[in-house]
Amino acid sequence: MLSNAAASAPELFPPGERGLLEVGELTGRLPEVLTRMAAALSRRAAVRRNLLKSSAYPVFLLVMATLSLPLPELVTARGIGGYLVQAGSGLALLVGLVCLVIFAPRLMARRDLGTGLRRFAWKAPVFGFLYRPGVRAETLQAAAIGIASGLGLPQTLRLASIASGDPSAADACREIARRVDAGSDLSSAFAAVDFLPPAMLLSITGGERGGDLDVVLARLAEESLAEHERRTGTALKVFGWTLMAVVFGVLAYKIIGQAQTVTGVPDDVLRQIEREIPGVFKPMR
Repeated sequence: MLSNAAASAPELFPPGERGLLEVGELTGRLPEVLTRMAAALSRRAAVRRNLLKSSAYPVFLLVMATLSLPLPELVTARGIGGYLVQAGSGLALLVGLVCLVIFAPRLMARRDLGTGLRRFAWKAPVFGFLYRPGVRAETLQAAAIGIASGLGLPQTLRLASIASGDPSAADACREIARRVDAGSDLSSAFAAVDFLPPAMLLSITGGERGGDLDVVLARLAEESLAEHERRTGTALKVFGWTLMAVVFGVLAYKIIGQAQTVTGVPDDVLRQIEREIPGVFKPMR
């Protein structure tokens, strides 16, 4: 099965994607699932491109400042050695930050680190504001596919927990399944785990009573996905503006510091002048 093959390559297929493949195989809707996965990859690529666009110019300014601001060291006693030390340390810091950004997704993919980071992202106010809608979209879409294909709620919720790719969502799905098995309706079970906002709970209640629960869940998944994209776009804009402000602040601080260094006279030079010309710095009467 395709999901088993994907499980043998976890560096290429994270848990959420492997879960969606299993949903598609069990429900006979694998082409639809693959189309959705391709669209998700396209959205992630767009987010990465926007992130690069937002950070390219500020990073360029930082690199140029790192190379140019230590130039006055060339005319001091430290000479080229002092310049290389300052410029090299600044460049090393920038390279470290870039490597952190590049390898962060790989760290998230590791199970021992990714689980804790995803739980933190779900609970943290700022990160959760961006992260939770995307997880809800994957979970609800998998549930919609399962119900539309005639699967029972317990199996649908199990597949949705895998497709979510998030440990908090998986815990919520298991608790919802337990409550449904105990006789609770789906909307009440969702309300008990605080997984969906109140407006979505009302929609699920209407879907249960109207007999079109799969359609309602699919619509809620699309709404969550659109909300996730809106919030991500806004966060990228704020990130770009904030990074630009920080860069200009750092540049201003360094320029002022360099101006004071260049225009000021070192204490050892003043003492040497005083020894050679006694009284030169006495106040004039």
